[in-house]
Amino acid sequence: MRRVLLCMLVLLFVVPGCMKKEARMQAYFVRGGLAVELPGITTATVLSEGTVVFRWQKGVEDKGAVLFGGDKLFLPVEWSAGEKYSVEARNRDSRSAVEVTAPLKPSPMLIHRVQLEDVIPFSIDQGTAPDTFVKFSGDNRYLAIGSFHGYLRVVDVKTGRVILSKKIAEGMVKRIGWGKIDGQRVLYAGEQSPDGYIYCLDAMTGTELWKYRLADDIETSRPERENDRYAVYKFPGVYRLKVLPGGDVVIVGTHGWDIEGRRRYRCMVYRFDGRTGRIKWRWPADRTLPYGLTWFDISDDGGRLLLLTSTWRPPGQSDPVYENGTLYCLSGDTGAVLWEYRVPPLRPYYERATAWQGVALSADGRYAVIGLNDGRGMFFDTRRAVSVKGRRFPQNSPLWVKEIGTPVLIGDIPVSSPVSYAGAGREEVYFVLPGTSIPSGAVKGKVRKPAPHPAAGQLYAFGLDGRLRWKWKSYGSMQGIYLSGDSRWLFTVNALAGMAGSRRGGRTSTFGVTLFDTSGRGPETGKPVYLYPTEGPVFFMADISEDGRYIALVEVPFADENGIQKGSYRVHIIH
Repeated sequence: MRRVLLCMLVLLFVVPGCMKKEARMQAYFVRGGLAVELPGITTATVLSEGTVVFRWQKGVEDKGAVLFGGDKLFLPVEWSAGEKYSVEARNRDSRSAVEVTAPLKPSPMLIHRVQLEDVIPFSIDQGTAPDTFVKFSGDNRYLAIGSFHGYLRVVDVKTGRVILSKKIAEGMVKRIGWGKIDGQRVLYAGEQSPDGYIYCLDAMTGTELWKYRLADDIETSRPERENDRYAVYKFPGVYRLKVLPGGDVVIVGTHGWDIEGRRRYRCMVYRFDGRTGRIKWRWPADRTLPYGLTWFDISDDGGRLLLLTSTWRPPGQSDPVYENGTLYCLSGDTGAVLWEYRVPPLRPYYERATAWQGVALSADGRYAVIGLNDGRGMFFDTRRAVSVKGRRFPQNSPLWVKEIGTPVLIGDIPVSSPVSYAGAGREEVYFVLPGTSIPSGAVKGKVRKPAPHPAAGQLYAFGLDGRLRWKWKSYGSMQGIYLSGDSRWLFTVNALAGMAGSRRGGRTSTFGVTLFDTSGRGPETGKPVYLYPTEGPVFFMADISEDGRYIALVEVPFADENGIQKGSYRVHIIH
């Protein structure tokens, strides 16, 4: 009996080890190469018709190969659809081999997921998506993440390790930018909070180098109602932040809040000396602007800055010099106005011209593009301004205007599709129209949208001559325009508004990222490279590395119509 029990104990400890499943290797084709996934991978060899195409060994010169987190390997192998390859890989315990055939298009490669703090899932009826910002360093080695609850994180892209995690804001970390001061990596972080600080921090340690309190200029405020879930958006905040080549940082400080039922705005643009935090210039120079500023763009060299004064609600006051609904081009060196264009309202449906993130400049600052909430897209030559008698500043006007999402009547109800995002590449300009709206004041009372606007949910690409080159319709609410440094790679996200279909009993939209290759000259169906899906919705702020290799997106948790949580508050880093 004792011998039987001894044998059973031996089997108990030995058999599970013998039954351990061998890790399976995966190999698939991605942009510019081949992805091989195997835990603890140490060597990989790619063969074509018996000839070695690429050989990699851990610890040896990589020749362009990149190992992510110890188990995901990118190999720079040029491939064409239909080609056959053999892939052999080893780890410490085993050897694996697989035969693969190149497809027509590459697959996305998930590099890492970075879990963030817990947040309350939002729904289409209650709550808001947690504002989150992501930004790659210029050399693509690191990703900075600013979260809804005020945390700043820095992630090593190769390893996935969080090398810095620090709570810096009483509100949210609204915007982030990378810079270098005397060879030291720094992070500029702008918050939205009662103080509205802009910080300059050591990027590797989080040590504070300097900070500036925007509330000293654009005021602070407190919510009119307790338990207001939108309260944080009524505090002063950094709504746009761009770092210039020399290390200076340009921001817009925005503050819009309600006092006794009236809307008040206090906004200002700043250029800070990155080394000291000293203000080099501000605009306006002697007062705050009583209109909303939510976005600007600036040329790569910092020479030209473009912005549009716009308000969602009528401002409580005006300014004697600067007008509402006006496009201004500023000198990035001095803050002086180079020219203006007073955008005519699209009457009778709109009383003023407004924009969200529809302002963009070409990299060299020569061309400008704006997308308006009334559905118009406009294109400018920034060198075309002329002096006009009786006007304080030189005047400019668009080279062309496209009425893409302007109101159309469906029955007797006008519907429009706002051009919420605009982008400027080297040879094309882009407009994204996420959804459908009814012009405010066009009808009395609350009216349900009768049908989508024909242009809703689409990306439009125009040549600099104004000719439509291609367009693409998404399966949900397409938002954002993110371009690589060379303008070849463009992506948009399928974000939040597409969830409305599930509330009406329709199909829940596909969430995630759609990547486009703008260099193709084929039909529009050949433009998308891939769709990377996520379980939950994607927040509309995302990023692409300068070389176009990496994409960072933020997934947020969502409670569906049955109260079931989908997705998670996390960042995806993909290739």
